[in-house]
Amino acid sequence: MSYLRKGPVTAKEFKAAMRWAKASPTEKLAVGVSGDADSLALCLLLKQYAGADKVVAFTVDHNWEPQSGIEAVKVGEKLKSLGIEHHILKADWSQSGSGLCDSDFDPPLASKPDSPFKVALIARNRRLALLSRACRDHGINSLLFATKLDDQVRMGIQRLARNSGLEGLSGLKTVMPEVPVMATAAKHVRLVRPLLSFPKSLISPSLDERRQERLEATCKSHQLSWCSHPFNSLIYPRPDGILEMVQQMEAKIQEEGDQSPLRAFSRQSYARLMLHMEEHRQKIDQTVQKLIQDHSLRDPPTGTCFLHVKVRAGVSHWLNQPHLARRVISHVVRWAGTFDTPVSSKIAEEFRLGIMRFYQLRIPGKRYGLVVGGGAAMCPPRHSQTGSFVWVFARQPFNPEEKAKATIECKIGDTALWDRRFFVALRTPGGPGYDPGYTFFGVPRSSLNFVIRPFTAADYQSIVARVRGKPHTEWGQSIELIVGHYWRKMPPAVRETIPCVALKQDNGDDGYVVAVPSLNINLEPMLVDVKLSFHAHTVFEKAPQEVPFKLLEDSDVESLGGSS
Repeated sequence: MSYLRKGPVTAKEFKAAMRWAKASPTEKLAVGVSGDADSLALCLLLKQYAGADKVVAFTVDHNWEPQSGIEAVKVGEKLKSLGIEHHILKADWSQSGSGLCDSDFDPPLASKPDSPFKVALIARNRRLALLSRACRDHGINSLLFATKLDDQVRMGIQRLARNSGLEGLSGLKTVMPEVPVMATAAKHVRLVRPLLSFPKSLISPSLDERRQERLEATCKSHQLSWCSHPFNSLIYPRPDGILEMVQQMEAKIQEEGDQSPLRAFSRQSYARLMLHMEEHRQKIDQTVQKLIQDHSLRDPPTGTCFLHVKVRAGVSHWLNQPHLARRVISHVVRWAGTFDTPVSSKIAEEFRLGIMRFYQLRIPGKRYGLVVGGGAAMCPPRHSQTGSFVWVFARQPFNPEEKAKATIECKIGDTALWDRRFFVALRTPGGPGYDPGYTFFGVPRSSLNFVIRPFTAADYQSIVARVRGKPHTEWGQSIELIVGHYWRKMPPAVRETIPCVALKQDNGDDGYVVAVPSLNINLEPMLVDVKLSFHAHTVFEKAPQEVPFKLLEDSDVESLGGSS
């Protein structure tokens, strides 16, 4: 097993890992480099695998410490000696909260954290946005991180302590089809972790040797120095002592021999556990995906998902199988909600029980309230022939604080991420009939200010009044039908969860509706062209492109043939 090997990572081992990650030596590859042994070792291995001309390294200067910029320059000097192209991406913490996306920054950009507990999440989001954008600018589709087996084990133990299910215990994926951050560029860049099979260190059978550092040994073999605690680390683990505990266990195992009961607490055992969990997850997921396909309908323009649940007394139903129902509901809630992370089993179970109680205790004429969780709301079926078994999952209603923050000011040419769910782009109209000199009551397009905000009941009434107040046309009739259909069919609690584009006047009034892009309504087509896409639209469609964690075996390496 490659896990038990010592010394530098060999070219054959790395080739086997890259083959599993489906990363070709002929494509351009980006790598995030902090200056530690792991990321520098990855650069060395990539140079051997694909050639220096195929590798582009990026170092994110988090700009929190004065030394971070100096350190980033030193990393560049090391990579220059290897012939690898290097770029420094400096975080600008003055850019935050605008909600706009362009060539300079991506939302949501939290400001510099005032609490050390927020550092990891905020730094991660900013870092991934910067790296995704850099990949896009260089025409690169694969971003590689030097996440190692030690990181995998630490995360696995943390999730085990939190009583995570199969999804959590199956570990980090070797390949994710999209970089997990809300940035436009991230939709076109995949995240690859080729070193997940390789530990940073191994306990040597010879206690006199203490430990063999595999990734550090890789750097040493090329006389390449590294930084033990870089300011621009790509990972900010909390000091939980997990790896230290595991290493102490492994040292004890070496003392007691192969029959030691402590073998269950080695990194090898934890890795094996994650592999088994992944096998079970894949098996269950086959059934879950079939249920989602057969019983759900997604509407990306409104960010709404409809779940068809028809429970009959005495008839077996998947809703009565919690291990399946919770996973189906988790997928639906995550798709429609505002949370980036997977929905917990506890929240999914609350939704499942809400549906069960509805059918078991349903009283004619009684109104049933929302079930809210995971950033989503579940609305009970309508009392109609066609909707009596259809549950609506949508973004949970805005609370007053969220609604106050859900307004983004923009101009033509801007793209915004609204409510962490919709990308809304304002563009100059084109095509037949386009008038470059068109003005809005004498004001040119470039001077107009717009806002993207929640669609409201007042907007609905305004649109209906405007189209009725004009001479009867097929266009006006179609708009009235579309907006009326949405208002009647959508549950009242979640009607106001889609974006609306309105003009912002000099006095601050933003009541003049220009477009409701979720309904494909544009009331001023000569003024502005509005494009909309749902952020989560591709998340589940791309799920089959994921590559799970795999512990590299000797057979994987030997099958390549040739020398090491």
